[in-house]
Amino acid sequence: MLDCFLWFGPHIRARNLFLPITEDFFSSFTTGTTPEMLRVVQASREMWMAILERFNLFTLLHSYPVGIFSLMSMISPSKNPIGAPSATEVASFTQFLAMWAAFVLAGLMLGSLYFNQVARCCSQEEFSTSLKALGSQTIQVLLLTLVIFLFLVLLAIPSSILLSVMTLINLLLAQGVLLLIFLIYIWLLLPLVFSPHGIFYYHQKALSAILASARVVRFSLPATTMFFLLLLLLAQGLNMIWTIPPETSWMMLIGIVGHGFTSTALLASSFIFYRNIHQWLQENLRSLPAQPLNV
Repeated sequence: MLDCFLWFGPHIRARNLFLPITEDFFSSFTTGTTPEMLRVVQASREMWMAILERFNLFTLLHSYPVGIFSLMSMISPSKNPIGAPSATEVASFTQFLAMWAAFVLAGLMLGSLYFNQVARCCSQEEFSTSLKALGSQTIQVLLLTLVIFLFLVLLAIPSSILLSVMTLINLLLAQGVLLLIFLIYIWLLLPLVFSPHGIFYYHQKALSAILASARVVRFSLPATTMFFLLLLLLAQGLNMIWTIPPETSWMMLIGIVGHGFTSTALLASSFIFYRNIHQWLQENLRSLPAQPLNV
């Protein structure tokens, strides 16, 4: 339903709002730069212009770290089989920020309902799906999102300074530093990967879910790494199939249905994986004191 809405529904754009800022930003790099740097600036400018042409504020309904999986949020279609959707431009930055906050909040709420139902299907015990439980989980998701956002901001400040210095020294060196920063981000964020699972499967608080996720990843790092690499390969490989039809073809409906089915299946498999690893860890931790010490 979300994909069909993003495909056929109205669009809210911010092109006219950010176009002058983007033009001024890239114009500042056109003088006093080397030809190599100028080509990079031109390529970046074309990329940002393409993003502004297709950006739709409704795609924020596909939120992170908890949200409904969406194929159309990755494509950001500007056309559909019956023509071009109606588009409305944002009038001011205040309106843009208000819509951004509202759509992100709505996306987290819809994502909480989605994760709650997937967790219910994977549960082996009695599972509460009441509005009170769902509301509590949504609040914990908001807290988790805030924690992750602050964590990323703290990481972004030193990394952006380092990347800016490396860019002034050598562009190739800056690309190597960017790859290193990306790997460090993955290494630091990996212990948090099961935090939503703890909130929705075990009804934990945000902080307890983060600590439980870090402990599970710590004791099962090789298995967890291989599992998520497999999930990533499956998701990206299947997305290449689902996006074969053009956005103006009705065949894209097959891609939408296939993407919805496989994405939900992969999410369910991650809940089952976390449940099994969590149970295995609890059993082993309980058995540790009973083991004799080897002197």
